[in-house]
Amino acid sequence: MIDFKSKTWYSITINGTQYRDSMKKFPMSVNGISVVLGIKGKDVKPDFDRYLPVGYIPTLDEIKYCIQDSQIVAQAIEKELRY
Repeated sequence: MIDFKSKTWYSITINGTQYRDSMKKFPMSVNGISVVLGIKGKDVKPDFDRYLPVGYIPTLDEIKYCIQDSQIVAQAIEKELRY
């Protein structure tokens, strides 16, 4: 559970670039963001609930799905900045 009242931003900085948790800006799933803001590109979700052994190498479809999630959040942030 996320406490939205705490106003805590979760972030990580890699090579000088800060990445922040988008749940503070959009308190919903990525699929919810795509539906509410009319952003296309959400594909069928791979089965991430199965056991993935240490050293597992994701399939190309799994990688593409994760990239799509990032692109949807980026588009949502861009839309918010324009308004």
